[in-house]
Amino acid sequence: MCLLPTTFHIAMAKIMVADNVKVGSQNVFMHGTGTYTGEIAAEHLKYFNLEWAIVGRSERRSLYGENSNVIGTKVSNSLEQGFDLILCIGETFDQREFNSTNDMLKEQLD
Repeated sequence: MCLLPTTFHIAMAKIMVADNVKVGSQNVFMHGTGTYTGEIAAEHLKYFNLEWAIVGRSERRSLYGENSNVIGTKVSNSLEQGFDLILCIGETFDQREFNSTNDMLKEQLD
């Protein structure tokens, strides 16, 4: 089982959950450490001894413009840092209505 709290609550969650529950991050930055105000890199998440992160969430794609190239970079960088990932893929309502779900899923996986 894996719990993915907000970044603000990671430390508290690690203290409160049972030993068999993994704690992960709801997001990970696409680059490593540096002067990226407000972002949390995989290297930062290692300070919390985290093993899991989630990328590709629909609201990150729609609200923050994270396209498949950004998600791919996040995946590559996170895997290089030794993270296990939960990759979210999916279509929008309009894509589903226009029967382009399979094309969208293929593009996201590629």
